[in-house]
Amino acid sequence: MLLPNVARADWYEASSKHFVVYANDKPERIREFAEDLEKFENVMTLYYPAALKPTTGPANRVTVFVTSGPGAVSIRQLTKTRFTAGFYIPRAGANVAFVPRLSTRTEPMELSGLTVLRHEYAHHFMYTRFNAVFPIWFSEGFGEFWSTFTFLKSGEALVGAVPQHRAWGLRAGNPLPAKDLVTLANRKLNDEEREAIYGRGWLLTHYLTHDPERQKMLLRYIGAINTGESLEKAAEAFGDPKELDRALQKYMNGKFPVKVIDGAKLNPGPVELRKLTAGEVATMAVRIRSRAGVDAEEAKDVLVDARKAAAPFPDDAGAQVALAEAEFDAGNYPLALAAAERAIAANPKLGEALVYRAMATLELAVAADSDAAAWRAVRRTIVAANRNDPEDPRPLMLFYRSFVEAGEAPIEAAKDGLIKALDTAPTDMGLRMTIAAMQLFDGKRAQASATLRPVAYHPHGGELANKARDMIAAIERGDTAEAIMGVEEKQE
Repeated sequence: MLLPNVARADWYEASSKHFVVYANDKPERIREFAEDLEKFENVMTLYYPAALKPTTGPANRVTVFVTSGPGAVSIRQLTKTRFTAGFYIPRAGANVAFVPRLSTRTEPMELSGLTVLRHEYAHHFMYTRFNAVFPIWFSEGFGEFWSTFTFLKSGEALVGAVPQHRAWGLRAGNPLPAKDLVTLANRKLNDEEREAIYGRGWLLTHYLTHDPERQKMLLRYIGAINTGESLEKAAEAFGDPKELDRALQKYMNGKFPVKVIDGAKLNPGPVELRKLTAGEVATMAVRIRSRAGVDAEEAKDVLVDARKAAAPFPDDAGAQVALAEAEFDAGNYPLALAAAERAIAANPKLGEALVYRAMATLELAVAADSDAAAWRAVRRTIVAANRNDPEDPRPLMLFYRSFVEAGEAPIEAAKDGLIKALDTAPTDMGLRMTIAAMQLFDGKRAQASATLRPVAYHPHGGELANKARDMIAAIERGDTAEAIMGVEEKQE
């Protein structure tokens, strides 16, 4: 009964240099939203002129799903909680964000979807544009610093406004004094400490950012961490921690400086707007659910809906690639391959279809315990995906894995490709673990340790961060075999 309503919905794709936006709204509003995202990226680039140039290419953009309108899935349905305003998932070749509604302006007192998106994109910018490791307070403080970015009516951009959604935590006390804040590694935090990471992390980031001498302190601190110094040793760059606490309290009670960026410098570049096909609209809900991530049971439910939605559109590339993803997530590799082939027949240059064909072909080869000739055929599908988008890290990762699964020693080109994949997708923690294993097998302990450090310090690393820290400790002890066993255990 609902399918005709979904099919009539006007969904659009707005495609720009760094973003792809899917939304059900007026075309001009979607275009403005995409342009503002590009302006945000441009402001950050202007603000940090020493930042590395981003890797461009279709697969390295951030895809943003606006989850309102017919055919969408709400943030609450995706997260199973009513307390999430939006979220972002970094994945090699498939970075994705979800916001509840289309908006180009932040609300000062509200932790809105746009505020969350800017916070999370700041993380994306930090980890893709700076070749460094950052402690948790600065990572979250940096995200909060950029979460309040806004456009003025004049067209100028305002940077450095106070995150009013953190005001209560900032005024309620100080559960993490400066000494604890700047030496905090990943550990379980209570609610007050977690709030302090964001609020006081923002305060210290703001304090250190707006003064040249304080910037030097921050650079010494970050530099020490990245040369292998302990957090305690690195924190000596700030001097007496009690004096830093007093300085922060005085700073909080004063007037916060902000920076205004000339709007004329924020040319967003071209935004291509395309109305989605009927098949793409019909499968939008399953696509959103798949991209948000599913477990084994959820994959079964999504697949039922995907098959129903895609069935009327066998020649629609978008519908069939959505079906291929759902079939793959459910472990139905022959059917995933068939759907990917139909998508490729409809659009031979569709990158997602080429990647899913390669992924499904590889999994079928693993299941069949294939011979060398079969593995060569697998690699041909991977190479086809790579040639379609040389900057997509996924074919490079699949190429390396094809040797591991075949029981063959990876060739140098496969190893080089895996390193290039990390260059294009440095936020993918699983990829880092794989590369660390490769480097350890090759006796490159120092390189493996450097590869693991961003995992160890990742603010949301969880058990993976703990594993990385254990491995780094094992490497420093010279116990390479133990470190390699740790990587293999994690990969299993």
